[in-house]
Amino acid sequence: MKDLFITKKHIGLSILFVSLFIFSSCTKPESVPRTISVSGSATVYAEPDEATISFSLYTKEQNLAAAKEKNDALLANAHKVFSTYAIVPKDIRLDHVNIRPDYRYDRDGVRIFLGYAVEQNISVTLKALKNYEALLTDILKVGVDRINNVSFSVQDSRKYKDEARINAIQTAEEKAELFCSAPKNNGVKLSLGKVLSINETASNMYSSGISNVYSQRQVLYKTEEGADASAGGITPMGQIPIRAEVFVTFELK
Repeated sequence: MKDLFITKKHIGLSILFVSLFIFSSCTKPESVPRTISVSGSATVYAEPDEATISFSLYTKEQNLAAAKEKNDALLANAHKVFSTYAIVPKDIRLDHVNIRPDYRYDRDGVRIFLGYAVEQNISVTLKALKNYEALLTDILKVGVDRINNVSFSVQDSRKYKDEARINAIQTAEEKAELFCSAPKNNGVKLSLGKVLSINETASNMYSSGISNVYSQRQVLYKTEEGADASAGGITPMGQIPIRAEVFVTFELK
């Protein structure tokens, strides 16, 4: 009786395995779609319509309170200039204040105290570029020690970025079509099917420059005679290139 039970069990398992084999043999495996992946890039050019100017207010006095008071007076004069050019508070940033004792050493190596130096770093954004050179001149006239950096950018950058993205996708599609027409493929012509994926390469918005801006890292300072001097001039940059790059995967027919 026990042997009969074992035999029936073996027969049942055999039938199950045969059924599974027949089912799997009849099931058609899914075909992996043929694809082609290409990159596309495009650049559009925009005229800058705003400038960010970074500069320093530097004072030095024997007394720390006097040095700070003098620096505060320079800052008040700078704010008057900002008001003249309609620069609103949200476009003015006081970065940080450096306060340090200043020394020099004589020929015998003795350290001599020269006073306390106070340096206030400021950044302002000017949205009317026609006033750019006049603003720089007036900032220097009120006692600003030097202008450290000028960066040019575009206020409505999204519009130009989207235009570059569209052009980049079109470039990728044209490249994929070219690749399809190039192979002989035994006389079977390849063609593009639907788009399977689009991925954008993360990069700076502008194809050149630092921190998404075109920068002039030239120091503008005042000469001893009071005239303005600059190693690179104070003329605004030309057009700003805004770049986009994408990777697109198409289905092949």
